Amino acid sequence: MKKSFALAFAVVLAGGFAIHRLRTDGWAVTELFTTLYSERGSIHCGHATNSPYHGPTPKPEAVIACAQNAQESHRALTVMFTAYGTDDEISNALIVRKNGTAVEIFYAVGTVETGKTLVRHHWDSPTRLVIEKGSPVGFPRLHCAEWPPRELH
Repeated sequence: MKKSFALAFAVVLAGGFAIHRLRTDGWAVTELFTTLYSERGSIHCGHATNSPYHGPTPKPEAVIACAQNAQESHRALTVMFTAYGTDDEISNALIVRKNGTAVEIFYAVGTVETGKTLVRHHWDSPTRLVIEKGSPVGFPRLHCAEWPPRELH
């Protein structure tokens, strides 16, 4: 009886910790949904961040170059960015498939207006990757844009 109670308690405790982590950690949510949406055999270009607490992470420029090279080679790819501010954490990820369609994911926690809301943008037409100019998070990030650009229509 004691063993089954201890096992049930451990399962509930682990489940509670996992739910708490998913509600308070954009990094974990972004990685989870990136894994769920990515194609098998995708090139994982990395997870760039401005946090010193996640160990060595690739520089944003290297992550961006990897993603651009994979897309030019018509390969499926994933790339993630997480920025930490004083009271917030904003994560975004791009999942691009071989056929050029993509999913862009945003998740934020902290004092942001739409915190703890997973936002997904599906790009059904072939996409191009665009580097965010003047990124408010202090380092460049990639985003999806329609291809061809609207100004060519």
